[in-house]
Amino acid sequence: MKIKLLNKTVFETFDHYVMELDVDSFCSIKNALTMIKIEKDHLEDAGTAIGNTTRKWIVEDYPYAEGYRFLNENGDQVGSCWMMLKGGDEKLYKVRYCDCFIFRLQVDETYRGQGYSKMIMSNMIGVMKQRGFATMRLVVATKNQKALNLYRSLGMKDISRKIFVRMFDRNIPYYTV
Repeated sequence: MKIKLLNKTVFETFDHYVMELDVDSFCSIKNALTMIKIEKDHLEDAGTAIGNTTRKWIVEDYPYAEGYRFLNENGDQVGSCWMMLKGGDEKLYKVRYCDCFIFRLQVDETYRGQGYSKMIMSNMIGVMKQRGFATMRLVVATKNQKALNLYRSLGMKDISRKIFVRMFDRNIPYYTV
C-alpha cells in the first residue's frame, strides 16, 4: 500500500519474510570471486555498491556496518553486499536477535543470471563463519521469488512474515500492520 501527497510517497508498506541461517551448518560454495572490503580511502572504486547512508558509515568509521564488492576472474565488479553487525542500528537492521544482518545484495545487470548472487552470499557467510558468528538474518519481499529461491537454496529458513512501514523516508521496521 502506498499513500502519496503532491506526487511524493509519504507512507508505504512492504510485505517481507524475515529469514535466518545457522551459519555453522553452512557449507561454502567454492568460487573464483575476489572479495574486497569497501574502505574510506577507496570509495571511488565502490561504484553502485555504495549509497548515501553506507557512504556516511564508511567515512565516519561506523564500526558495525561493512560493505564488500566482488570481482570476477576478469577483474570486473559483478556485485556487492553489506552486513550490519550486532550492536549496530538494531531498529533498521534487526540485529538484536542475530550476530549479523545482510542487506543490499546486488548484482550488476550485466552479470545477472550467472550464479553470482549465490557466490556472493557464500563468500559473505564464509566471513561470518570465520568470525564465529552463529546466526545471520535478512529480509526479502514476499513477491521476490528469485531471491527467496536463492536464500532457501542456501539453507535459510523463513522465521516470520512482517509488514514494514516507511513514512517520510523514515524506516519504522518494528511496527507491523
